[in-house]
Amino acid sequence: MTVDVTAEGKAINVRFEDRYPRRLRELMKQVLKVARFQPAMQDGLPIESLDFPFVQRFKASDSQNKADV
Repeated sequence: MTVDVTAEGKAINVRFEDRYPRRLRELMKQVLKVARFQPAMQDGLPIESLDFPFVQRFKASDSQNKADV
């Protein structure tokens, strides 16, 4: 997915590739709605970052080993 991050650290304009299921896209939108990021800085001031690539990987619960828990 790709997001824009505001100077306040909020994710906005979340965009997904269409190949992902709708339920997964909606879940990730809900997660990103409350998540906060450290914004990019320029001349000591926070700035907006556009088209920030964001990758989330998932594992099936039966493939986890004890080190992943």
